[in-house]
Amino acid sequence: MKYHRSHNFDKFINVANADFLRQYFKLKNHNIPSSQEITPDYVHKFIDSIQKEDDRLDIEDELLCLNDISDRTDILEETEGQFNIKIEDNDSAETRALRIFLYKDSDAFDQAYDHYLCIVRGERINYYPLPSDTFNFNDSILNKFKEEMQAHLKV
Repeated sequence: MKYHRSHNFDKFINVANADFLRQYFKLKNHNIPSSQEITPDYVHKFIDSIQKEDDRLDIEDELLCLNDISDRTDILEETEGQFNIKIEDNDSAETRALRIFLYKDSDAFDQAYDHYLCIVRGERINYYPLPSDTFNFNDSILNKFKEEMQAHLKV
């Protein structure tokens, strides 16, 4: 069954370095021959051919996450500097995102994507001031709040 993939997905495949895409798919236990040209159509068919739906959806999701962080060069630069990830002068942002993902320390990508989510989600937070002179944050109230949150979030 073919799943809908966005224009951003195709853009990512078109712009990212083909050798890094091959490395990505190899890491996911799916080899793309070096002789195969990597195009969006090929990748769509390739992903659709993956039998396990969870694997297919994980790959789609990761590629879209890679595309997301490639839109934020500030995050790419910060991550590359922090983890000392070498880039080439002609690397596209999409290739740089793949370099971060394929880096030996998986914390590099996790941190970059978490940073991306904080920025994107933070832009959507609305603040509603509630004036009150009756707030009393003592240890008893904070402990009760903590207990209620733990009970609420308990899996």
